[in-house]
Amino acid sequence: MQRTFLSNLFLLIIINLLVKPIWVLVIDVKVQNTLGPEAYGDFFSLLNFAFLFSVVLDFGLNNFNNRRLAQNPEIASKVLPHTGLIKLFLGVGFMATVYLFSFLLGYSVEERNLLGAITVMLILQSVLIFLRTNLSGIQWYRADVLVSALDKALMIIIIGSMVFGSVLETEFSIYQFIYGQCVAYLIASIVVLILLVIRIKKFSFSFKRAEIVHTFKSSLPFALLTFLMLIYFKIDAVMIERMLPDGDLQTGYYAQAYKLLDASVMFTLLFSTLLLPMFSNMISRNESVVSLVKLSSKLMLIPAVIGVVILCSVGDELLPLMFETGSAYSSEIFPYLILTLIPLGASYVFGTLITAEGDMRFLNKIALLAILVNVVMNGILIGEYGIMGAAVATLVTQTLVSLIQWRCAAVKFKIPYELAHLLRVIVFVVGLVMSSFLINYLDIDWKLESLVMLITGVILSFSLRLIEKSDFTALKNYQRS
Repeated sequence: MQRTFLSNLFLLIIINLLVKPIWVLVIDVKVQNTLGPEAYGDFFSLLNFAFLFSVVLDFGLNNFNNRRLAQNPEIASKVLPHTGLIKLFLGVGFMATVYLFSFLLGYSVEERNLLGAITVMLILQSVLIFLRTNLSGIQWYRADVLVSALDKALMIIIIGSMVFGSVLETEFSIYQFIYGQCVAYLIASIVVLILLVIRIKKFSFSFKRAEIVHTFKSSLPFALLTFLMLIYFKIDAVMIERMLPDGDLQTGYYAQAYKLLDASVMFTLLFSTLLLPMFSNMISRNESVVSLVKLSSKLMLIPAVIGVVILCSVGDELLPLMFETGSAYSSEIFPYLILTLIPLGASYVFGTLITAEGDMRFLNKIALLAILVNVVMNGILIGEYGIMGAAVATLVTQTLVSLIQWRCAAVKFKIPYELAHLLRVIVFVVGLVMSSFLINYLDIDWKLESLVMLITGVILSFSLRLIEKSDFTALKNYQRS
């Protein structure tokens, strides 16, 4: 399983390194600069508002379906048709729910119109994710990896031609940004559906009421977890927009600082898409997951720490290059937000492992605690410190969640605690931070500084045996799956 993980992870990273940074750091940044922080901030706030209700759209089906198929790939021909029908009804319910709450909360007609376009985009995105869970669930990892960046590649072509080319006869608007994404999600979904038809070949169309009810009941714990996580992930932007007098503008600055975290999280999220079906399959066969947990933790967290230290060092120079206005505000909160990448990386390993094991009650309790901490901290700190307070609340919440998940996973799966390894990690972090301060004093170009820090981080990680050559030997035994 480690060989499968490494070979597919390697390909996954290569494909996404070629595509997703261009989308996030070139196209999306150009869109933000074209629209301005206030207009983009309004979109960012409404997007996060809609996300709060996406539990109605997903209802835990994605994770539940992925885990179920990983344990029983042979049922794919029966499961896909009726879960697809359920997905269709959930999409209608999601759109109605968002519109109802936007009306009750006093959103303007213009804001509700924009929310309508956003909900269509999120429905198409959810359909694509759902179809991809079927690919990974039936353990066709290679196909899932190959289509993992297809939607973003299409967005680069479609939206890039709008903001950089001359295909538009009118001024670029937020609606064109949304509709461009809709087209990309639709095309990518069709491609994935074709792959599933080729692989599964024969489907069993059975829409029995008992099966649909069973699916809903089984996915309910996953739905609750999705809902609770979305609240503490997305509530900050909504609270900023609602609590501050210039909420749209401040949310725009917050979105700027969030951009590099967003880009980085894309890569940590890739791990979980591979790990969930693998963990689920191993647990169902009573195999030990310790070696895969250790390997994935190394490959997730060591690069995350190196990346965070580099970005904290050069953020003051990088953000003004990316954004035309407001970078002074976003640069102040950026270090707090990018530090969140480390606990998020840990959560994508240990939280995914607990999800694969099926202890949803425990995960839901953690999520409830996270909501309490996050909402209370945001309520206090946003009023006092503005978007800086929201950034601090995000960092504290994600750190708390990751520590609890790590401890739970270590106990459940008997993952050994090694003091020597912890000491090496501490030396690695301290050495990397000290190197960052020393290199800052040299007053060199930020690109050269980043390269030196990257080399320093790699040397330290190998010198301290945090990453070893043996971790990559499986790549020599490349395995198709």
